[in-house]
Amino acid sequence: MVNIMKYPCLSILMFTCLFSTRSDAKPATVNYERSSLGFEVRSGERVIAGLFGQWPTNIVFDEHHPEAVSFEIITTTSIVALSDVMSQAMVNTAAWLTSDTFPTAAFVSDTVTPVGESSCYVAGPLIVRGNTVPIELAVTIRTSSATTMAEVAGQLDRTDFAIGSSFGPEIVNRLVTVAATAVFIP
Repeated sequence: MVNIMKYPCLSILMFTCLFSTRSDAKPATVNYERSSLGFEVRSGERVIAGLFGQWPTNIVFDEHHPEAVSFEIITTTSIVALSDVMSQAMVNTAAWLTSDTFPTAAFVSDTVTPVGESSCYVAGPLIVRGNTVPIELAVTIRTSSATTMAEVAGQLDRTDFAIGSSFGPEIVNRLVTVAATAVFIP
């Protein structure tokens, strides 16, 4: 496992393939202009969306065998842009991401369960604010003649990570939807 404290000042999200059981796995280059990592959470009648900053990556996978992919995600918690101005002012405070104390968040896959030819569920621990909670993400790999894209989606309960503990579900929903899209350059 990577020591996530090694990356406190980086404004990156890094996917690193830890291993692949297929011999035809290959390195991939991400098109960052067409890729993203974000989240959404409901606050009353509105949806607050957030996007994390730049995320250079080193990925190795086999697009024909998604079950062979294993990855690690590391992101800097202080580089996030929110759709709501008031929430933007609060996101890095002790009530929310506490980026001064916990500058990174990390996900490391433990298991990959295939679902069809180009989809799988990836499960593993998510570490946010010093709390480690198992989560499951759905991964779909789409290919065309010129593009390969990985779409990742899941939900987490923010209270499992002590995020916004002083804000009840009537103010901010407990469930947070996370999503990433990585478009690879052939």
